[in-house]
Amino acid sequence: LLPIFSLICGLKDATAAVLLTRDHLKLKSRDLPHYSQVTSNMMHKNSYANCWKVCTKMLIVLWLNQNPSLKILTMS
Repeated sequence: LLPIFSLICGLKDATAAVLLTRDHLKLKSRDLPHYSQVTSNMMHKNSYANCWKVCTKMLIVLWLNQNPSLKILTMS
């Protein structure tokens, strides 16, 4: 996953980063309604630390969306 993070964090266009992540994980756009906004807000400062945090959170949540049974574990 590191190359993905590096590539995403190197992009200034938050939309491109979200689309890149979505395409890489073979997800549909409906899986990313909220995260494009979060990513835009965090990435416009062009802060690597913020970007890393957002990208990590986004990928974890998307991964949980792909594995519904794990959501129960994270909520308990």
